[in-house]
Amino acid sequence: MIIDLFFPFFKLFGLDRNYANAIVSGFIELTNGLSLISSIPAKYISVSIIITAFLLGFGGFSVLLQVLSITSKSDISIKSYILGKFLHGIISSVLTYIFIHIFPIFNLDIVPIFAQNVNNVFVNSMHFGFIGFFLIFLIISLYFRKKSHMSTN
Repeated sequence: MIIDLFFPFFKLFGLDRNYANAIVSGFIELTNGLSLISSIPAKYISVSIIITAFLLGFGGFSVLLQVLSITSKSDISIKSYILGKFLHGIISSVLTYIFIHIFPIFNLDIVPIFAQNVNNVFVNSMHFGFIGFFLIFLIISLYFRKKSHMSTN
């Protein structure tokens, strides 16, 4: 099976066989890979979200081959497209990782039942997330309001 070839690589990153199977499947065909990721019973949902962000950014080889079938009739380089899609997947997963760790309200990982101060951690992260969301919303709304006033004058 093809997963046996790639599993040692995924094991270096601490991913189990379920994630490795989903990632390889997602490289080949996006929908099947995302379906396998969504069916993994894991307590670390943020890992699934980060892998999903990569696969959505990359798109899978089936999409790349569809693009190749269209661009083969033109002078467009498929190498730069493939590199761009791979970088898009990496950037998507890195930004998702950063976003999850900056705004703890979006970190959906399950906290152990016997962890101390679970309520305080949840409440503090919830407040931080709402304050961050409010500030982002405020900055965007002020930007568009200023832009609309500039265009009317």
